Amino acid sequence: MADVFLSYSSQDRAAAERLVKALTVGGVTVWWDLSIPAGAVWSKVIEEALESSRVVLVLWSRASVISEWVRAEAQRAADVGKLIPALLEDVEVPLGFRQYQHVDLSAWDGSPTDSRFLKLRLGIESFKRKDRTDQPPRPDSPGDRVVVDAARPYTTLHGTSRIKLFIAHASADKAKLRPVLKVLIDQGFQLWVDKPQEIGLERTYEDRLSNARILYGHDWRESIRVAVNKANVVLAFWSQDAVRGRREQFHYEVYLGMMQNKLNQCRIDLVPLDEIGMPYTFDHIADLADMAEERYNPELDYLMQDIVARRGPWWRFLR
Repeated sequence: MADVFLSYSSQDRAAAERLVKALTVGGVTVWWDLSIPAGAVWSKVIEEALESSRVVLVLWSRASVISEWVRAEAQRAADVGKLIPALLEDVEVPLGFRQYQHVDLSAWDGSPTDSRFLKLRLGIESFKRKDRTDQPPRPDSPGDRVVVDAARPYTTLHGTSRIKLFIAHASADKAKLRPVLKVLIDQGFQLWVDKPQEIGLERTYEDRLSNARILYGHDWRESIRVAVNKANVVLAFWSQDAVRGRREQFHYEVYLGMMQNKLNQCRIDLVPLDEIGMPYTFDHIADLADMAEERYNPELDYLMQDIVARRGPWWRFLR
C-alpha cells in the first residue's frame, strides 16, 4: 500500500517527478504511472493502486483540468474521502472540485522546507497516522459504553474571559447550538454569534453575547473577516445542513479559521466525516451530536480544555 497515489497529466511529468523525489526523500511512499510493471494491464494496476492508497494527490494544471483520466481519478478520490488537490499552475479547478482547499505549488522551487510543501506533507502525514474515516460508528445500543454522570460539573477553567470564540454555523442550526453555547457562556468565554436573538437563549445568556452581528447592507464577507481576525478561535459546528446545504457563509468562516490556524471543530449531527471532506478532517472533530441541556458532555469538556490549553497562554501577550 502506497501512502500517495499521484494523479497528473503526462505533460506535467517533470513537475510530478520533482514532487515524487521530494516526498520520497521525506519518507512518503508514492505510486505513480512509472510504477506500472512491464506487461501489466495498466488500467487494472491503476485501479488497484488508486483504491489501496491512503490518499490521492491530484496535480491540477492547464493540461490536467481537461484530462478525463485525471478527473476520473479525482472523482473517485473525492467519493471515498481521500482527495488532496494541488495547483501546479494558476488554473480554474473543474466544477465539482472547487470546494476542496488546495495546496498551491505553482511557485514551489523544490525545497523540502518551503511552507507550501510542508503544508502538503502535513496533510499526507495526517492520513498516514490514521484513516480519517476510521472513527468507530456510534453504536445503536449501550453495550459496554461507560455511562457518564449527567450531573457531573464541567472542569473549572481559568483565563476563558480572555478567549474570544467566533461561532461558525449554518443559520438553520441555531437552535441546536443552544445547549453548547450556554455551557461556553457559563465558562466565561467571549462569544461572537451572528443574530444571537434567533438561538432562543434566555435573556441573561443572550446579553453576554457579542452584539457585533453582520449589519444589513454591509459586505458580509468583510464583516466575517474582521470578526475572525479579532477572534482567538473559530469554533465550527458541522451538521447535515452545513455539509449538504451548500452554506457558502459557513464554509467561508471555516476556511478563514483554518488559514489563520484558529480552527476548532465539532459535529452537532451524526454527519459522516467523509461528507465534511478535506482538509478540515485533518484535525480531530469533537462529537457533540448527543448534547443536551443540563447534562454533562465529556466531549465538550475536553474541547473546552483543549481550547484553553492551546489558546489561553499566549493571549496575554496580545493585549
